Amino acid sequence: MSKSVWLRYSLIGSLLLIMLATGFAAMQHLMSLDTRSMNQTLPAIKVNSSYFIDKNNTLTAGEVVNGEAAFIHAQPNDIPFALGESAYWVKFSLNNQRNQDASLVLHIDNAMLSQVNVFQINDQAGQSLKALNQSTLIATAFPHLKIELPARASRQLLIKLKAGGPPDIPLIWYQAAQFETKQSLTRLLFGAAIGVLTVIALYNLVIFTAIRDKVYLIYIGYLIAAFFVLATVNGYGYLLFSAQIQNVLNYYSLFFHYCLLGFLVLFTLYFLKFDKDKSKLLTIGHYSVWALLVLSFAGFALPHGLRANIFFSLVPIFYAYSITLVVIKLRKEFGWARFYVISWVPLLIGAAIQPLVLLNVIEYSFVLRNAFLIAVMCEVTLMSFALAERMRRHEAERMIEISYHPSSGIPRKSTLERALSRLMTSPQAKLSVLVIKPEHIERVALYVNDAMNTELFKRLYQKLTPLFAYNDAIEPIGMKGEKIALVSGNSLAIVVNQHTNQQSLTTLVSSINTLVEEAYRIADLQIPLQANVGVANYPEHGHLPFVLVNKALLALPDAENNTSKWAIFAEHQSDTSGYRLKLAADIHAAIEQGQFELYHQPQVDLKTMRVCGSECLIRWYRDGDEETEAGFVPPTLFIPVAEDMGLINKLTRWVIKQAIAQHSILLAQGYKHHMISINISGKDISAEGFYEYVAEAIEAAEIAANKVVFELTESATITNNAQALAAIEQLTELGVTISIDDFGTGYASMAYVSELPFKELKVDRQFVQNVGDDKKRKTIAETTVRMAKGLGLEVVAEGINSQQDEDLLRKFGCDIGQGYFYAKPMAFDDYLHWLTEEVNGRSPAPLEGEFISKHSV
Repeated sequence: MSKSVWLRYSLIGSLLLIMLATGFAAMQHLMSLDTRSMNQTLPAIKVNSSYFIDKNNTLTAGEVVNGEAAFIHAQPNDIPFALGESAYWVKFSLNNQRNQDASLVLHIDNAMLSQVNVFQINDQAGQSLKALNQSTLIATAFPHLKIELPARASRQLLIKLKAGGPPDIPLIWYQAAQFETKQSLTRLLFGAAIGVLTVIALYNLVIFTAIRDKVYLIYIGYLIAAFFVLATVNGYGYLLFSAQIQNVLNYYSLFFHYCLLGFLVLFTLYFLKFDKDKSKLLTIGHYSVWALLVLSFAGFALPHGLRANIFFSLVPIFYAYSITLVVIKLRKEFGWARFYVISWVPLLIGAAIQPLVLLNVIEYSFVLRNAFLIAVMCEVTLMSFALAERMRRHEAERMIEISYHPSSGIPRKSTLERALSRLMTSPQAKLSVLVIKPEHIERVALYVNDAMNTELFKRLYQKLTPLFAYNDAIEPIGMKGEKIALVSGNSLAIVVNQHTNQQSLTTLVSSINTLVEEAYRIADLQIPLQANVGVANYPEHGHLPFVLVNKALLALPDAENNTSKWAIFAEHQSDTSGYRLKLAADIHAAIEQGQFELYHQPQVDLKTMRVCGSECLIRWYRDGDEETEAGFVPPTLFIPVAEDMGLINKLTRWVIKQAIAQHSILLAQGYKHHMISINISGKDISAEGFYEYVAEAIEAAEIAANKVVFELTESATITNNAQALAAIEQLTELGVTISIDDFGTGYASMAYVSELPFKELKVDRQFVQNVGDDKKRKTIAETTVRMAKGLGLEVVAEGINSQQDEDLLRKFGCDIGQGYFYAKPMAFDDYLHWLTEEVNGRSPAPLEGEFISKHSV
């Protein structure tokens, strides 16, 4: 057992011992107080009792004493009070056999009395009645009657009783002093219950406000319902509210019982996290609670006795359902739910005993009378521990989510960095961060899905763990002592303590690669590849955890080119990294400030020699500052940085917006058949909301969608991307032409062309430039064009730099040409001027043939 766990359990045990000791001391004190009934303290006062049940509640007091009621001799606790509309007449004969006067109190221990009438019988014949009306008989927390009984005197009382709630009406005679003591103790018990319920409700409200977990809100509802149930049944509501308000609460007492039961079921479901399982038990619970709510309202149309019988018949069913939920969860994970299970013990005992007392099944006593109140106090106290334990467990789960990858269970980079922060606190710390990256993992990832990639890293992790487990130089980093973390999604990392390390890095890397080569398996294919290891040292290479990890990652390219498969970070890599970061910041600023510009390179119809469109190419002239010189930044430099830093989607959308706006100008100046081609990548078209953005931009510019062409690169990366394929289908339906760019290079192949809904193919410039000078290049170009035409695609050749190039491509069947032979890319204003000089875009020597637009529709 860990030290933290031992301390937690010690604290909990100490608190429980304190609670038990306090409870025991309070019990001892209560036992020392004299709250005994009169038959125990004054045996010289004889009390005889009898009762009569007026089933229809129609008799008057005069009719009862005039012989129309057949009284049955019985002790008060033997009177068979029951649910129903009956009224109960009770006759007491008091005889003081002492030589001293006696001050007596009759405690009528039912706070929900609907009718209490007390009469004194004045003569032996029973013909004279005197009504004794006292304010303490009804609408009070302690209904009672005070009687002064002179020495050697007798007195007869006739009492009519009817309960508006629980049927049992305990009748206990006390000496006045004993009753006052009992009343004080009961007030103390009520106050403790009110205080406990209020404090815990407010505490849970604070927690709910902080973390928004609905279980705390449900528990507050449970506490409120318990408060009103106890306020009506036990009567302490009279201590807090006016008699009028308390009478209303008494009327709705059974409704509060229904609410209490419903909140108990909901709390059980959500506390035990059945809402996370989405099981049928959750659905059953929800419908059950709705059924309780309907019954609680429907019951107002029924007699009180029937309503109570229905409710108490439902209680065992719902308790059984809740206990079933607890048992199911116990079988899986008892640890964190133990306090909740324990809290059910007093609740079940109290919930079973008190109704039996109230229904006059179990003989009355003060403790049993308040069994449910005492049980609820114990239950909510234990439940506080349960909720605290649940919150601790929740925080622990959150820490696990933060610290470990959910799919692989391997510690995250953040866990590694926290461990590094802890290790760096030592003044003599000398550490090395080793990042282990499987060879060619980026290329391998193109051929596997996420699940297979995760399985690969789990296998590598499991293979490497035993190698480091007993090596004291490898520092633990995880919550459970794990020594390996997953960083950058495709690399593992460890921390080596150089003070305790006894082997060279070459030996360590060799051991690592032996195991990596054994574990490098995709599906059933064993791949004979090792790993590259980048190293960064503390304190030489940085004093912050993330800096060390990043520098170890930057060392990986050098490791890839090193025969030993590992490399230590060198400062030239830091310079490159710093430059790329600065460039990324400048790209972001340039987008915001509109520093980018679109250049147009004409595209010419090879049959009519008319300009039929242009490719929009982004250019960036960066202003100089203290760190950089002014000048054009090549797209080959800033585009990859934009992709790596997550700026490419924003940059592409800017290009689309500008291109469409400029195309509107072209159309307005009379170039009705002009098309624009815009470069997009697989990352762009896969982005959330890409189609919607394009559709809105086209609609806002009021241009035809069939005048827009998207030249798509990285087509292979979208073949299994449902979102990208859906976006392509939507764009095609809108009228946008999708072209496959740079065909013959990268991942583009005829297989992808046949699978995806392309309408155009663009042959890469490396197969077009000087196409007549190289037989292989000529064969590739000709074959590509004929295959594309056979698939019904329009073909664009970029890189035409001579008349010979143009003639050959036209002969092969190519439709459109683009290259320096016609014009270089130019700024938009220059392009407009160029179009004017070319006589509305017509080349000086047009060929014979009908003019065709770029894409006939």
